[in-house]
Amino acid sequence: MTIAVPACCIQQRFGRQFFGAFAADLNPQEFTLDGLEASPRVLMCESGGVNAPLPGPGPSLTLEQLLARARSQLHRITPLELASAMQRHGAIALDTRTPSDRALYGCIPGSLHTPRTVLEWRVALDAPLKLPEITGHDQLLVVVCNEGFSSGLAAMTLQQLGFHRATDLIGGVMAWREAGLPLVDAVGDEIGIQTDT
Repeated sequence: MTIAVPACCIQQRFGRQFFGAFAADLNPQEFTLDGLEASPRVLMCESGGVNAPLPGPGPSLTLEQLLARARSQLHRITPLELASAMQRHGAIALDTRTPSDRALYGCIPGSLHTPRTVLEWRVALDAPLKLPEITGHDQLLVVVCNEGFSSGLAAMTLQQLGFHRATDLIGGVMAWREAGLPLVDAVGDEIGIQTDT
């Protein structure tokens, strides 16, 4: 399918760097994308120019609804299940907490520090900065945060990236601690560094 889109929209959608690479070859009025689906935001510009109103994001959810939706897609696991899965089945615990939380509360032995802000860029199979421990979509990846809230949203994102077994730790590190499981000190908090076992 070929879609004609004004050049201003290509610049707006893909950035000046992308646009600049092709600027010399473009008709100033339109640009053709072959085989790509343009987003509604790009197509809106076609009919109304740069100042056209952009469509809304659709019905909004409350935070509670968003979290419930994410959790409904996960097979969440308990601290004891995670400990067993790491030891017996090679599950990977991805600790998305801040360095200060890791220093304050300790870390799950063998977990990988993968801050939430860069999680997708360290896990996606096509990411240039992917962690070497991430080898395929069939791996059991367990996202860990302090109390099991943000980890659910992060695990849902990993499922969207194709990691169909991605899930999170119910109750986070606090539940791990309450279960009497061991915690270790954070090691330098470099991204991707495995916590000592």
